[in-house]
Amino acid sequence: MIYIVGSGPAGIACAKALLARKQKVTLLDMGLQLEQDKTDIIKSLQKKKYEDWSEEEIDSITGQMEAKTTGVPKKLIYGSDFPYRDTHSFSQKKLEQVNITTSLAKGGLSNVWGATLLPYRKSELDSSWHSFYDSLEKHYKLILEWLPLSGGNENDSLSELFKTYQKSPGALRLSSQAEKLLGTLKKNEDALREHHVYFGQARLALNTNKENSECQYCNLCLYGCPYELIFNSSFVLDDLIKDENFTYIKNVLVKKVFESEDNVEIHTLVNGEDHIFTGQRVFIGAGAIHTTKILVDSLNLQKKSFSVIESQHFLLPFFQINGSKNILNERSHTLSQVFMELNSGRVFKENVHLQIYTYNDLYLRALKNTLGKLFFLFSPFIRFLFRHLVIAQGYIHSNESQEMTGIVEDDSLSIKAKKSQKQVVTKKLKKLTFQLLKHWKYTKLIPIMPMLKLSLPGEGRHIGGTFPTNEQGTAFSSDIWGRPNGSKRIHAIDSSVFPNIPSSTITYTIMANAHRIGSEFDLNNNQENER
Repeated sequence: MIYIVGSGPAGIACAKALLARKQKVTLLDMGLQLEQDKTDIIKSLQKKKYEDWSEEEIDSITGQMEAKTTGVPKKLIYGSDFPYRDTHSFSQKKLEQVNITTSLAKGGLSNVWGATLLPYRKSELDSSWHSFYDSLEKHYKLILEWLPLSGGNENDSLSELFKTYQKSPGALRLSSQAEKLLGTLKKNEDALREHHVYFGQARLALNTNKENSECQYCNLCLYGCPYELIFNSSFVLDDLIKDENFTYIKNVLVKKVFESEDNVEIHTLVNGEDHIFTGQRVFIGAGAIHTTKILVDSLNLQKKSFSVIESQHFLLPFFQINGSKNILNERSHTLSQVFMELNSGRVFKENVHLQIYTYNDLYLRALKNTLGKLFFLFSPFIRFLFRHLVIAQGYIHSNESQEMTGIVEDDSLSIKAKKSQKQVVTKKLKKLTFQLLKHWKYTKLIPIMPMLKLSLPGEGRHIGGTFPTNEQGTAFSSDIWGRPNGSKRIHAIDSSVFPNIPSSTITYTIMANAHRIGSEFDLNNNQENER
């Protein structure tokens, strides 16, 4: 029996690969789920058209999410915080100047992700990736057999940097703001390319061909799609359960794993009681932080510090000169609509990735919360502003982001950021906004510089690198199959093994790499680590 830990994107991708090889697979998971009353509401909405939804039903899945001018403190799904619950039962966390989110939910953080989907480019990767990058590219393509892709366009300049690995994927209708933006960018494509600015419709993990369902453009994407069109690894898990070679066991909290010459032992709590599972091999995809804690405890690495890397996140609002008058009443999807890549190397040496969001009602909520009773006094100006406001979520390569260090002591995981680097990153971001301002005549976007916000390390969730694949063979490293130094039957399959993290989206590569390991590793191979 082969075991997988975690039902997030990594665990599910690895399970798909192993089942394709006719292996018997058991997936261990805490598997927290959406409350039944919320589930019942979603099922009810799916049976109706958007026009027939009641305000009470809509409020039940949107009303709890808080928004501020600095962002959304906690993204909920259908008004529920279940993806974040009970993580203290796994480990106490002490966070210093960082904001790291973990999950014990069925589907992990894919319940609340933004569905953005780009591969990594070889030119941005550490040399430790190069020995298996060609194989990784194959799995980018293979997982698209069951991972939906929307928005890929081989004719936009974004495709000059990133392959789509799929011919003519479907695409959702853009908002009027996004249409104007892409039209402007396309008109000035040659000039932008000279300045190393590339763009295209956002690549999203959306099922635009779901049977008996299609996007209603209900503006609720950021609260959770009532039609479940946004990819969630739990959807794939529900299909895997039908496979006779697959077993799913929930309410399992994995604490440690140990290996012998012949097998692995997985020490867990099942419904709060100690239980040991024994198998041939274990693949751990519990999310970078939980996977790290399991490995540290299992390999007796407590009280030893390790590095944590991430592609750091920032927010930058823009004033769109050619705004859209009807945007407040427009029906649209509210995920990222446009991707922009800044690749000049003048400020940041590596590529900076921007995900452009047009109007959604969280902007309205944020200003209402900030202005309170004064909101109605400023209402005419606010309506004008919303017609022109777009917001970019940006990501910086991990090589140029704030560094973090972690340590496990007394069963508590501590992670802190290097404060001194914050000023360096912030200064570079300010220079980047001035560079963007210089491009305004080609983009019709003016960055609102005072509202630039660098997020705390970890907040963007593009995190990992605690047991990076490398050639050094240190205690905190792994081989190309995710096996921590010295291990033969234990594999880490999530971003904990990434040597570095480029600025483009992380989940696609997590899944492709987990699928690569599950597909290509010789299951009878117990030789020393391969680097």
